[in-house]
Amino acid sequence: MGLLVVFDSDMSSTEKALQTQLANIETRTGKTLKQLFAVLKKTKLEKHGEMVKFLKSELSMGHGDANTVVAMYRAEQTGAGAASAARGGHSDGSDPLAAIYAGKKEELRPLHDAGFPEPVTPSLPSRTLNHLHPIG
Repeated sequence: MGLLVVFDSDMSSTEKALQTQLANIETRTGKTLKQLFAVLKKTKLEKHGEMVKFLKSELSMGHGDANTVVAMYRAEQTGAGAASAARGGHSDGSDPLAAIYAGKKEELRPLHDAGFPEPVTPSLPSRTLNHLHPIG
């Protein structure tokens, strides 16, 4: 059974990864996402961890795949954005970082969104290096 890689020039790399994961889940389980949601609904399980455990034991899914399916299922049940939930957003579709960067910390959010730059390694004069690691 081959795995599928999904590419769409309008998608972000995160969205591409999610679409690829979902296509691979369908290939491995032989079930569409809608069918997996129906399976979860029939179980009447309510807790996220219980649903993940069920998918892992009954459909031999890996933890990451089961977690993604459950996050998307729960998001659909609450009417939130499923893709947002699968990427780690709150099940209500809200931005989890909004609360962290509220109030006095609001001005720090652009730094977070910009990402972290590579650390700068200062160049030392050669005499300093020779002093630290004498040659001969």
